[in-house]
Amino acid sequence: MGAQCFPVPPTIPIPGCGDGDRSIGEYCDGNEFEPLAPATHGPCRNDCTYCGNGVVDGPAGAETCDDGDAINANGCRNDCTFCVNTESDCTDNFDNDCDGDTDCDDSECAPPAATCGDNNLDACEECGETGLPACPAGTSCVGCVCQ
Repeated sequence: MGAQCFPVPPTIPIPGCGDGDRSIGEYCDGNEFEPLAPATHGPCRNDCTYCGNGVVDGPAGAETCDDGDAINANGCRNDCTFCVNTESDCTDNFDNDCDGDTDCDDSECAPPAATCGDNNLDACEECGETGLPACPAGTSCVGCVCQ
């Protein structure tokens, strides 16, 4: 379906929202969700909306996209935030570019060859620098990464 980017509409209180019984105008209420809610949906929020309903909604800032599907690597993550084109932070334990690889497992985070062996420990370097252990048996240090 693709990511949608629309301004978040103002939250309008829905009568009955929060009583635990989903009714007209509510995507969810408590633990009750609309019948076609994807299995990957987020929790029901206080305004009776949830991440995964295919509509950018909820409190201001709650969602930057919502494509309503369970595909995490298509521009809009399952937590309703956009993916970026590059692994922008190689130390946050997060898959910023939605390619399925996190931090040092992402090829974009490989240490630059120019810094390997300069005795400065850079992000994602596993070997080749003073103070780092040797690579496990059967592997060798190539570009400061055990392979």
